[in-house]
Amino acid sequence: MADPWSVQPDPPRDDELLVEARERLLAVRLALSRLPQRDRQVLALRATGHRIRDIARTLGMPSSTTVRQIERARRKLWILLRR
Repeated sequence: MADPWSVQPDPPRDDELLVEARERLLAVRLALSRLPQRDRQVLALRATGHRIRDIARTLGMPSSTTVRQIERARRKLWILLRR
């Protein structure tokens, strides 16, 4: 072999990428299902583009509490996904 750095691995096939994506999606769904309802609710509202002020108004809490709730929910989700 003239140049060992010239060898490129075969790119993953589309079906392999699809399987990986499905596995990740299932992991996220499982982790979300393990969160309390309130955490799922704030994460869903934030993920769909709602502003902090609107989420706070919808849930009847101060904006500062909403920010902390979202941060906690994200942290819990992250921990569950790392398991």
